[in-house]
Amino acid sequence: MANAQDAFKYVILSVLTALFFIIIFPFLPAIVFAIVFSIIFHPIYDFFIKKWKFPDTLSAIAVVLLTFIFIVTPLVLLIGLVAQEIFTFVTTFDFNGFYSWISGYSTIEAFGFTVDLTEYTESFIELLKTAGGKVGEQAGGIIGVITGTAFLFFVFLFVYFFFLRDGHLLVRKCRSILPFTREQNKKIFYDVYSTSKTVFTGYLIAAVLSGLLAYIAFSLFGIPGAPIWGLSAALLSLVPKIGTVIIYGVGAIIAGVLGGIWAGLGFVAYYIAVEVVGMQAIIRPKFVDEKISMHPVLVFFSLVGGILTFGTIGLIYGPLIMVLFVSIFDFVVGMRHAVK
Repeated sequence: MANAQDAFKYVILSVLTALFFIIIFPFLPAIVFAIVFSIIFHPIYDFFIKKWKFPDTLSAIAVVLLTFIFIVTPLVLLIGLVAQEIFTFVTTFDFNGFYSWISGYSTIEAFGFTVDLTEYTESFIELLKTAGGKVGEQAGGIIGVITGTAFLFFVFLFVYFFFLRDGHLLVRKCRSILPFTREQNKKIFYDVYSTSKTVFTGYLIAAVLSGLLAYIAFSLFGIPGAPIWGLSAALLSLVPKIGTVIIYGVGAIIAGVLGGIWAGLGFVAYYIAVEVVGMQAIIRPKFVDEKISMHPVLVFFSLVGGILTFGTIGLIYGPLIMVLFVSIFDFVVGMRHAVK
């Protein structure tokens, strides 16, 4: 009878747990970012308490306000500036002249051979016109996206405040219910802390470098508005499925219009050599992959798999899930070997 009652309790707990995660799932990105921010900026919270003797609530409010003033506000202003520049570019750009310019390259002569590109140029122009129409059709949904993002942002601030102030209580509670030793629990929370900090700071530094490289490219090829294009590349580098390819694609087109087809091809060559090979393959792994205490193969799958499964937020979800899996797997396998 007792076993049946215990089983029924676990069934109820399982059902309620599933319902709980269904309820909080829409807010998961805001919650995860709140956890990451509270981990990164917790030293400032401690500073206010220990050095300035602020109460817990006032310290949390101060950190949230500082985050909002020095990080969120500049980022929002930057996004607005970039959006304004892109709108100005789209509304003032001579697309008909651009289509005529593309049509002028119906044939290319190279190394004594003549290549007919008429079919390809016509298809490319048609593709651009279709893409422009699709963008116009989707413009109406932008307001809904902005509204949803704003709501998640306020959820983030709300949860961020409570994680700063009461996070230690949550950690203590989790440690008390986890079925591991004190040292193992300590390692789990340290892995979560170090992984969150590494992913956040690593991608932030990589974004700054990507923006700088884009600024150099646009300056070298004499394209107006190089600082804005560099800022746009920095922002888009944080979006894995998009990345900087859009910025460099537009840059290659403008370089081709201003300096001829070889200038456009040179811009593409710069993108491949500097951004794809140098930044993505060599520099970025130094800031992220090599600082996460996992095998490079697992880091690769955690990042790519996280992105494919969860979207952009998978950059954080993936490594966190993988590092927890590896740590707990080691504990469980170690326990089994110890028993044997």
